Amino acid sequence: MAYLKKLEQLLKEKKHMELKKFCKEKLQFNPEDTDLLFYYAVSLEMLGEYDAAKNTFEKLFRITNDKIFRICEAVPEFMKGNKEQAVSILKYATRKDSDPAHLFFAFRVAIEGGEREIASEALKKAFASGPKKTVSLLQKYFAGLHEKRPERLLLFVALLELLKEAEHA
Repeated sequence: MAYLKKLEQLLKEKKHMELKKFCKEKLQFNPEDTDLLFYYAVSLEMLGEYDAAKNTFEKLFRITNDKIFRICEAVPEFMKGNKEQAVSILKYATRKDSDPAHLFFAFRVAIEGGEREIASEALKKAFASGPKKTVSLLQKYFAGLHEKRPERLLLFVALLELLKEAEHA
């Protein structure tokens, strides 16, 4: 796994075409390498190749059976503007999932996709199944707020709205 640092560096430097090419070359020799597949999917997503990215996330799920990759399938759908399909994927992926990390990730994907209702459901499930873990995930995520990325600010506002709703319920 000596190439993992290279994958991380290429992604950090936003060299998406180079990342895609590197992954594609290495995948010829090891087509089920989950690290390579993940970075390949991300590079495809960043390059606007949404169908290929979704297919790669589906492959990751088939190989690992890790539900986080089901949730990842929603991201390319949101990017294509296919909100209905993305919401369907998120609902299916989180229906029986009780892992707070997965549910929190679904919350983030939904918020960034502008889907407040599904985000609320995922966050409530995350708190119900692991309140301490969910708070920890929130703390880690918001620790990066100084970056002022619009997605983080949107998430923060949505979270405050959800907490207000829960307070009045």
